[in-house]
Amino acid sequence: MRFRLAADRQAPTAARASLMGLLDVEMPEPARDAAALMITEVVANAVLHGCSSVRDQILVEVRAGGGTVGIAVRDPGACTGDPAAGREGDGYRDDGFGLAIVDQLATRWGMEREPANTVVWFELATAG
Repeated sequence: MRFRLAADRQAPTAARASLMGLLDVEMPEPARDAAALMITEVVANAVLHGCSSVRDQILVEVRAGGGTVGIAVRDPGACTGDPAAGREGDGYRDDGFGLAIVDQLATRWGMEREPANTVVWFELATAG
């Protein structure tokens, strides 16, 4: 399953809503909540760090089955540094924790640079 989003401020909310419409209603609520949080964070990073304008689109691919859900977010490349670099600081920041959340909740995740895109993906166990 795939859907496209405009690379704008509404993209994270639209991604979360679209994902909830696609996920199996039988999926345990903690897994659904974790998937919703992670897609929101990854899409927000794509909007913030991608070389995109409102004309550009973010592609989201979702696959579910076999006790897992996998989500990949593809944006038009990186302009503002490495979103996976993480941040060190005094603990009082109110941003920069998105991929740390993904790292804690996902079964596995990664980031790939393509010539014209950046892809951040994650997998989440949906049962057991």
